[in-house]
Amino acid sequence: MSDRRRGRSGWLLPCWLLLHGVALARLAQAGPSSGSPAQRALEIEFLLAQWQIEAAEAALEPLLARAPQQPEVLAAAASVRFHRGDHEAAVSLFERALAADTRHLLPAPLRELAGVARSTAELVRSFVSTRSPGGHFVIRTSRGRDQLLAPFAGEALEALRGRLARDLGFAPDEPIVVEFYGAPDDLARASPLTVDEIRRSGTIAICKYNRLMVVSPAAFPRGYPWLDTLSHEYVHLVLSRRARNQLPIWLQEGLAKLFETRWRTDDAAPPPLSAVQEHLLDQALARHRLIGWGQMHPSMAKLPTQQATALAFAQAQTAMSFLVAREGPTAPRRLVEAIADGADAWEAIGLVAGLDRRAFDRAWRQYLTRLGLRPYPGLVPPALSFGPEPSHEQQIRALRARRAQDLFRLADMLRQRGQRAAAVVEYRKALALLGGRDPFVANALARTYLELDAPEQAIESLTPLLAYYPELAGPQTTIGVAYLRTGDHQAAASHLEVALRVNPFAPELHCSLTQALPRGPRRERHARLCQQLTHQPR
Repeated sequence: MSDRRRGRSGWLLPCWLLLHGVALARLAQAGPSSGSPAQRALEIEFLLAQWQIEAAEAALEPLLARAPQQPEVLAAAASVRFHRGDHEAAVSLFERALAADTRHLLPAPLRELAGVARSTAELVRSFVSTRSPGGHFVIRTSRGRDQLLAPFAGEALEALRGRLARDLGFAPDEPIVVEFYGAPDDLARASPLTVDEIRRSGTIAICKYNRLMVVSPAAFPRGYPWLDTLSHEYVHLVLSRRARNQLPIWLQEGLAKLFETRWRTDDAAPPPLSAVQEHLLDQALARHRLIGWGQMHPSMAKLPTQQATALAFAQAQTAMSFLVAREGPTAPRRLVEAIADGADAWEAIGLVAGLDRRAFDRAWRQYLTRLGLRPYPGLVPPALSFGPEPSHEQQIRALRARRAQDLFRLADMLRQRGQRAAAVVEYRKALALLGGRDPFVANALARTYLELDAPEQAIESLTPLLAYYPELAGPQTTIGVAYLRTGDHQAAASHLEVALRVNPFAPELHCSLTQALPRGPRRERHARLCQQLTHQPR
């Protein structure tokens, strides 16, 4: 998300800054020598709230020379360092500012920011930093297995940066800091989000303070689409910087969804809807339960459930897809540029598409009806699973039919005794009782087929599941292995790379990619990770 919480940023400037907005605008026009140091410090905070980082740094330098001990100036300097990812320097400057603030004039939001800076510094103090191949990103992770995220993240972000520079006409010059946290609670320590908001909405990444903050996929039993999520957050950063943080949340999210997969495709066309998105939109249209654009403000993370959040994202994405379909591939850039030049969101849409708010909403709904949306029988929108990986027995007990649980246990017993053909019969019965698309049962069935040297049947048993839920790393790995067994290395690599984008920590994934990929650096990297993860204790 952006300040966003993905969950993503509340897009209103803090009230204490809005109250001074007119005065700050006049100050900026008056020149660097005008205004008291306290007023100038407030101007810097205003620039940071608008994501104008370079302008804030430029304004800070003469101010520090003029009033280096004034608490407001020290606090502004701390804010700038924090927005540059220099947490230790920010903490030191905040401490000096608070010590000098004997009259308690620093506003509460700055005092709260000092606390966030302190907790973030403590959180990442032992992290290691890795530069991306092009040098445009600094990726921080904890030591150990999370370090393997950095090369993949760096390559994806560099690819996205280049394509967004063409699509939106902007890319930050300075390196952007990316931080991977070990648990959702760590994201709460490093941001204004609460643990409850994170768990309720499924927020796992935000773009705030001029950096990308992401929970490691290792924190979740099944992982999550971490590379697309990371890219989504970078789109937010580009939009916030280019449009001075003036886009409403639904436009922010719609554009971020539109571009989040650009790192892995040269095709600038809007991405297709997933089965889950199509199902949610179809059901919401049929039941007249679409979420209002205003309900998405100030953050998707404030919506009541993960399903409501997913629907809101689907709506926002299709709104931007509609705009591109109507006005062409340059429409997003023209929209962002109009807002950067001072138009509000609906004025900008009017300039780009010739539609007012009511006409846009009506035309977008008509666009949805032309998409041929349909429900997916039996589809259950997946929820992000927090907490430790459940045991095998816990997963059996989670099957929604008691008879399916009994059949699964029988199949397991037969499989352990080497009676795999008989086990297949019982797994198939259990899967049929559950509608044919239960991930746990379908994957067990496919693995048993592989043990029987029947890869075609393994593929057949997983195909219906993955048509509904493609972002399941375990089944994607299994079907990739099955395609390897058939000799179709291209199909194998395609499925295994989907698994990599969801959960990159499974040794089998990298060992299988070593077989599926042609000779070259990528294959060699996966061979190293195969060896490393195979011998690394969990």
